[in-house]
Amino acid sequence: QLISELQKVEEQNKTLKEENLQLHAAVGEENSRLQAEVRKLLSEKEELEQKHHQVWAELQSQLEKTESDK
Repeated sequence: QLISELQKVEEQNKTLKEENLQLHAAVGEENSRLQAEVRKLLSEKEELEQKHHQVWAELQSQLEKTESDK
């Protein structure tokens, strides 16, 4: 009977190890996906900041021109 219990525990251990490996792989894939998403969002943020600065500079230039034309 002890051998039977030991076999059950070994089978449970094997199953848990397999589940652990599957979950670890899934977490690794999700981590990679999230890292790619963060890189994409940071790139978009940088583009928007550059556009913002460009538009702001153009508006300031137009305002200065308008002021000097008065």
